[in-house]
Amino acid sequence: MYWRTVKKVGKENPHWKIFAMDESHQALLTASQNIQCHGCSNIVLIHNSWDQNLTPSLFENNLLDAIIANPPYLAQND
Repeated sequence: MYWRTVKKVGKENPHWKIFAMDESHQALLTASQNIQCHGCSNIVLIHNSWDQNLTPSLFENNLLDAIIANPPYLAQND
């Protein structure tokens, strides 16, 4: 998970609701501990892969102001 970016955006924009998504349970566990440690109550963790089963309601009525992504790394021959 791209925790440093999520934390920075969450801290700098406390009025925003941040959705952080990862398919790794371990990454979400670590992020959850960091959220508690740093007091980032505006960050919501979601166990999911970015390209699967996103809730359409997040995108309706302009509910998202920004999307920050850290896409998977690609091999040199991809």
